[in-house]
Amino acid sequence: MIYRFAGGPARTGEIGFPVIAALWADGRIVWSESHIQGGPPYRQGRFAREKLESLLDTLERKQVFRDAAQFRGSFGPDAGYTIIAIDDGRRRVRIESWHESFEQNTNLVATAGGITTLRGAKREDVLRQQPEAYRRLRNTWTEIRQAAEALIPKSGEPYEGEIPIPGR
Repeated sequence: MIYRFAGGPARTGEIGFPVIAALWADGRIVWSESHIQGGPPYRQGRFAREKLESLLDTLERKQVFRDAAQFRGSFGPDAGYTIIAIDDGRRRVRIESWHESFEQNTNLVATAGGITTLRGAKREDVLRQQPEAYRRLRNTWTEIRQAAEALIPKSGEPYEGEIPIPGR
């Protein structure tokens, strides 16, 4: 499950979270046409279950589930952020970060210390200088997002039902 938390004091009364993608072990997937902000309209389809299981096994070998606590809270106060929540009944992790939304601006980079302008530097060079734990968060994030994107079918049927949010 990948979804957005709007954050900020002006939005605390909002109900619901814009889902980006929700995947189930039986091969069902629901996704938003907006792969960064999420929200309707949603589509639904199916993917090869073994691909999701392969991703989860890879994350387990990398000890992502064992080290889950280090992935929480990479965002600033009152900021919106994206959440990747995985729970297959045996393995669970929740990764939170604000970098995807901010980095839609090609002159910004989210670092371990906050959002900063690139000032002519390359994003990869700035990130290479970040603490190991933050680099691991970003690398794990990218791996999961790319794998989830690869599972989204080229087309799907409209979906208008509720999408359950883990832990809510």
